[in-house]
Amino acid sequence: MSKTFQVPNEVISNDSTSQLTFDIEVINGVVQDVRVQMSPDLLDPELIDLSEILLKLDFNDRLVQKFSDLLSVHSADISEVKRNFLVQCLDEMIGKFV
Repeated sequence: MSKTFQVPNEVISNDSTSQLTFDIEVINGVVQDVRVQMSPDLLDPELIDLSEILLKLDFNDRLVQKFSDLLSVHSADISEVKRNFLVQCLDEMIGKFV
């Protein structure tokens, strides 16, 4: 599944409008692949690193909460705004599937 999101200026320090596209591949109820696409001039390695936390998680109704919990533990040094943005994107993206 794939979805594109507008990235708020608070998430990345940039005055221009930017988009982030999430691609998540699920096989047998487990997240097998996560790809994040952003325009090269706005690429944020932290957002890409954070998205990799999704790998191998079970794709079910607890995925968003599990992702949120793992972000808090593994990425405490990354801004809360970025973490919240990723959790919100995931919730919007998979809400109708689980």
